[in-house]
Amino acid sequence: MEATLRAVWLYLTGTKAPASLLEFKPVRGLAGVREASLEIDGKLLGVAVVHGTGTVRPILDEILKGNVKYDFIEVMACPGGCIGGGGQPKPNGNGRPDDSLRQKRIDGLYTKDERQTIRCSADNPDIKTIYQEFLGKPLSPLSHELLHTSYRPSGSCDG
Repeated sequence: MEATLRAVWLYLTGTKAPASLLEFKPVRGLAGVREASLEIDGKLLGVAVVHGTGTVRPILDEILKGNVKYDFIEVMACPGGCIGGGGQPKPNGNGRPDDSLRQKRIDGLYTKDERQTIRCSADNPDIKTIYQEFLGKPLSPLSHELLHTSYRPSGSCDG
């Protein structure tokens, strides 16, 4: 979420994101749903981070009822996101890492992010080269064709 908001800031304003988006704490943590709003270039954006598949349905129901509106929702199937996913070590023997271990991993990633000199994907020289030499610009027809996906019903799950 934070990386996306940094990029959105850049694309909407043409300037680097402020320090407040380098540590946008309202979207951090292990709560199943985290909500925030922020203003970028005069536009108020509502965002949410949802993790754990059990928390997705209630927030979708609220959206469908018109009770909440978001401009961007990050949905992560695993508690804490990929940091708590199936490929992670499970030292407590029950097949799942506990929240204290998950939080240590999350803290480690945030510490690593804080130490990076490039903190927005649009500043990455390799990404810049790919766009300059091949894709053109973000959201160009070619970048849309190669980097975006869509979903549609594929028929019955009954076989």
